[in-house]
Formats: sequence, structure tokens, C-alpha cells
Amino acid sequence: MTSLSDTFRATRLRRGLEVGEIAEKTKISRYYLEAMENGQFDCLPAGAYRRSFVRQYARVLELNEEEIVARFLQQYDEPEVPLPQPWPEHRHWHGNIIWILAPLAAFAGVYHFWQNEIHATPPVSATRRPPARHSGEAARVQPAPAEKVASEPASAPNPGAMVTVAFSTTEPVWVLVTCDGLQAFSGTLATSERKQFEASTRMTALVGNAGGLGLSLNGKPIGPMGAHGEVKLLEFTAQGAHAIARPRQSPPPNDDTLDP
Repeated sequence: MTSLSDTFRATRLRRGLEVGEIAEKTKISRYYLEAMENGQFDCLPAGAYRRSFVRQYARVLELNEEEIVARFLQQYDEPEVPLPQPWPEHRHWHGNIIWILAPLAAFAGVYHFWQNEIHATPPVSATRRPPARHSGEAARVQPAPAEKVASEPASAPNPGAMVTVAFSTTEPVWVLVTCDGLQAFSGTLATSERKQFEASTRMTALVGNAGGLGLSLNGKPIGPMGAHGEVKLLEFTAQGAHAIARPRQSPPPNDDTLDP
């Protein structure tokens, strides 16, 4: 049976269409269209988005959509996520319970913050100058900048430039990647595994083990973005890479200060 990627490429060439024309009609990135023609379906956003891209490509090429989707599921069906294994009966974990709970609590806090951040408006690249202060005007408190990763920002991009981030691991790392507000990947990358994602303007990544993850932004290596076992929420734009600082919560009031 001819592979689905060969069918896409052969049909497009037979109809005299360019990848750019199909990208304009479907609003699907050239990167994803070329990935489908090369059989790299794992580069597409996971789940329903992946099947939607396949269906839209088939529609533009005037192919049978249902037949193409069925062939995709047969040739490139995603493996089921295995259920977690039951905890062993001999539980020798009493001395490590604090070590287990502390990272989970930190991860839960970052994930909650990420849920509020995921639909935020992409940052504006141009920096506005503050207005000149008149004599006697009270100084305004400037907000603290986001925590910066030790990496140089990429050179100023063209308006249509895309954000391409390559992930490579030295040990297992759990990541959740969002491209332009849409979830592109969620899972654990194995040791020495490499994945690449692309966004039009903005990408975020929630990382469960920042010290085990190497990164490059638009082809430029930027190295690890945190310590071993550290949970980080990262943001990538054409201007550079940043770690978004976790919000600090105010301590609860002391009961001794309350009036009787």
C-alpha cells in the first residue's frame, strides 16, 4: 500500500500545486505540510489537531477525506498511553515521602500559573520609552522583569518569522508544549530523545526536570534552563527565551495580630 505521505506529495504535484498555496488555503504552516509529505506525523500537534490537519490536506487535494483519515489511523495511529502501574506491596518509601511531595507541590503551583498564562497575549517586541518626569512627580515603581535565562536573544526577526525550538534530553524529562495557544505535545521525553516544535509568534513549555533538557531557539543552542529536578515554565519568542517567574503568595495573617 502506498504510504499516506507519498499520496499527498504525488497528488499535489499532479495538480500543479505549491506547498505555499496549500498553506494559504488551509492556514496550516508550511512546516506541518512538509512534515506530512515526509511522513513525520509525530511533528504535528497531537490528538484531534493531527487528524484535522490530515483531513484538511485531503480536502484541498480533492481526495476522499474519510478514506485518507482511515489510512492515517491505520498507518500512523498514536500508541495508547499505558496506565500507571500499581504501587508495590513492600512500600519502603517512608523516609523519602518529603522528597516525593515537595516536587509535586512545586509542580502543581507552576501548572496552575501556566493555566492562567497559556492564553495571555503574546508580548510586544517594541520597547516603549517611559515619559519624562516633571519636577515634583513621584517616582513610579517599575514592575520586576521576568526571570531571564542565561542566553542571548535572537537577532531581530522579520514580521513573519517563526519560532522553532528543538528539545534534546540527557535524562527523562516531562514536558508540556503549547504553540500559539494550542497544545502541541504532552508527555515524557526519554533519554537522548529529540523533538522540534514550531510556532508563529509564541511558544511555552512546562518542564518537570529543567536540568535534563537541552534547547536551541531558531538553530541557536541556549543550553539547560534550570537545575536538575527543577520545575520551570519557559517562554520562547523570536526575541529570545525566558523563564516565567512563579507568582509569590502572601503569607496568611498572624492570629496574634487580630483584635479579640
